[in-house]
Amino acid sequence: MLKEFWTGERNVFMNFSKPVNEYLCDLKSRLESAACYAKEHAGNAKADYVAHYNLRSKNKQFSEGDQVIVLAPNNSGKLCNRWCGPATVVKVKSPHSYLVDMGDGNVRHVHANKMRKFVVRI
Repeated sequence: MLKEFWTGERNVFMNFSKPVNEYLCDLKSRLESAACYAKEHAGNAKADYVAHYNLRSKNKQFSEGDQVIVLAPNNSGKLCNRWCGPATVVKVKSPHSYLVDMGDGNVRHVHANKMRKFVVRI
């Protein structure tokens, strides 16, 4: 708008309360303050989301020899997952990654999110 006013491409009415360059500087400062407010508000909202999520979350850890059940795809398709087990943890590859012996000689690499401790019910 300022360039068009200076080059004469756009005719700006002279009944503005302030010149165009002052208006644009004021607009820029207001947009910067709005961006700062939005960034601060987003940071606060993120902290609230994290606190709410971590309220009931638990870190799962398994050790070698633990009995677990594994969420694995069923024969009817990958969208039909079932809890299979009991299986045995063979090796801890990382804090959240395990090698699991499924009992039929099949050893799978499984993430901790797809495992639960096996509880024997009598």
